Amino acid sequence: MIPTVQCQACGEPLIQVDGCVVHPDCPLPGMSGFDQEADILKERVTNMVRYASSQQPRSLQTAAGPSDLVSECDRRVGYKLAGISPVNLTWDPWPAVVGTAAHSWLENAAKIWNRDHPEDNTWHTEVELVLDGSFPAHSDLYLDGMVVDYKTKSAAQMALIKRLGATAVVPGAIKQVQLYGYAFQQAGYPVQRVGLVFLPRSGSLRSMMTWVGQYDKKVAQETLSRVYSIAIRLNELDIISNPHRWEQVDATPGNACGLCSLYSPDKVLESGADDAGCPGR
Repeated sequence: MIPTVQCQACGEPLIQVDGCVVHPDCPLPGMSGFDQEADILKERVTNMVRYASSQQPRSLQTAAGPSDLVSECDRRVGYKLAGISPVNLTWDPWPAVVGTAAHSWLENAAKIWNRDHPEDNTWHTEVELVLDGSFPAHSDLYLDGMVVDYKTKSAAQMALIKRLGATAVVPGAIKQVQLYGYAFQQAGYPVQRVGLVFLPRSGSLRSMMTWVGQYDKKVAQETLSRVYSIAIRLNELDIISNPHRWEQVDATPGNACGLCSLYSPDKVLESGADDAGCPGR
């Protein structure tokens, strides 16, 4: 059981995400700057970062990818399948910004290794794939029959993974890397194993943790079967022409709803979900 705390802004229960102790859409309490000029600087840098993050390819991508397909929430998966534009524009993008920067650096690191070690030129990085002929998949690393996905984590998340194990803390990440493995296999690569590399957003390389498991095509196929079932349900509901029927798509509300791109902070539970977003928990 992952321990809960109270959000310091609204007082509601909160499962710590990325080490935060407030919901992503709640204003931080009592965190003003040293003076007015410093506050203005902070606001301008924040606006710059938020805007740049919103213009990144990952933010602008409308097609569902492996990371979107493993959510426990059918409604969240459905929103992505239907191409509904994000409405949650208030969440803090900084963890994703750091993660993107780390992925870019690691891609270059693999290229440098290949350049300087021609006898061991086995690191295939950032391979562009298409999963099951339908979903774009951007793989981090393929190495000697192993498909690897990088995950940058906060100190709190790293501690949880160390204590409880990857299968308990990040089961979705394991399904995701199995989907990558399936995409590689479909593209003709031999795949025997899948791996996750957990990198701390603060600290040192000594804090890195890794997980390796057998590649299991069945896990990927079962995940895709669920996704196709959701797509069939959306078609039956004629969801595009009847957006009020999003309320009929099963949801899994929880403390992480604020991280969903279709969470609408302004909605109340009684209003229900539609193509303008979901009220979440």
